[in-house]
Amino acid sequence: TMKVYLGDSDPGAGWEHFSNLPNLAKKVLDAEATEVYCKYFLSKYSYQDLPKVIDLLVSKVRKGGKIRFFDLDFDMVARQIFREEQPIDLVNSHIFRDTKGLNSLINLETVRTALPSNFKITTMNYGSDTFTLEAERIQ
Repeated sequence: TMKVYLGDSDPGAGWEHFSNLPNLAKKVLDAEATEVYCKYFLSKYSYQDLPKVIDLLVSKVRKGGKIRFFDLDFDMVARQIFREEQPIDLVNSHIFRDTKGLNSLINLETVRTALPSNFKITTMNYGSDTFTLEAERIQ
């Protein structure tokens, strides 16, 4: 089994760690990974590039395998700012400290609608300002 992690932090034992797409494309075959986990990874790419990025990521998942996205949800961030639920300094600290290299504002819906039809969504959750989306490749 191959478990792939894309993000800045250390994923721990058992994961192949990649911090960029070119390395992933070279070292992981199509349909090789049993699990792909993207943590604060999609927002590093421009909004216009997201469909291509997601297409590459899902191509690495084998049938029955899972892909999981964890990232900032800018609908949730905007709501917190608008409702003054979090001080703006704390929001800024979280966005720019945790995401390191933010290049796009995304939300769960952006990712959900970009997934191909051969993936079935198994989990969608919101945190205070993040989302988690998990999907399984069904064919």
